[in-house]
Amino acid sequence: MTALTAPSRWRGPSKWMVAGMVFFVAAVPFCLNWAVRALLNGNALTSLVAVGLGVSFCGYAAAGYRLYRRRVIPRATSTSDGTIVEPDYVSRRIMSTTFCGLILSGVLFAVLAPQDKVDLDLSDGQRLFFSIGALLVAILCVPALIGSAFRDGPRIALGRQGVDFYNGRRWTTFQWDEIQAILDYIPEGKSNTGHPITVIATDDRQFTLDTPDSYTPGGTALFWMLRYYWLTSDARDELADGRAVTRYLESRFEMI
Repeated sequence: MTALTAPSRWRGPSKWMVAGMVFFVAAVPFCLNWAVRALLNGNALTSLVAVGLGVSFCGYAAAGYRLYRRRVIPRATSTSDGTIVEPDYVSRRIMSTTFCGLILSGVLFAVLAPQDKVDLDLSDGQRLFFSIGALLVAILCVPALIGSAFRDGPRIALGRQGVDFYNGRRWTTFQWDEIQAILDYIPEGKSNTGHPITVIATDDRQFTLDTPDSYTPGGTALFWMLRYYWLTSDARDELADGRAVTRYLESRFEMI
């Protein structure tokens, strides 16, 4: 069987993704310098703010690099009900660490800045503005951290009857025989990543997975896996006996 190729409408990494990785990498030395300077000035708490921020920048850069270089490791398990595929474990742990860094730096900055205890030259208005922003970021990161570190993360469950998508908060379910199309684009919208998988049902329900590359390198194997079991009903027994797992990990699907 020939090697899988990316769907025709997918595009490579966006310039914003590359620019983001460059920014995060470039910001790390600034955080290190800030941390060391604050520590030498006897301001250990400010140093912790800088360290937390630096950790988060490193995390974002590392996670982006794994996607960009297609270093994610596919994960799949077989049960009596079907096959479950999950995103790359290492990337998930990296993002958990990233959220921890943002929460640490955000909370500390929000507490220290209004008291003028942060080793930065800021006006009263700037201290207030940045404190509110830092606290909001920290608050938003709390549910993300809980979801990535302590709860079951995103996953896709494929069974003989249908496919279920879980985004970390809720499930979206499709029966195989009610799926009208599985597309490599968003019919009415724009993808943030350039490689979406859109499932459209006969009742016009629609679900888009915009991060298939977090499941398998480039996301290609996941796209062809979904289409294969949608269009090949005779092969769906593979989903419950382990053969689908082998196919997925080896990227062996017909491109139909």
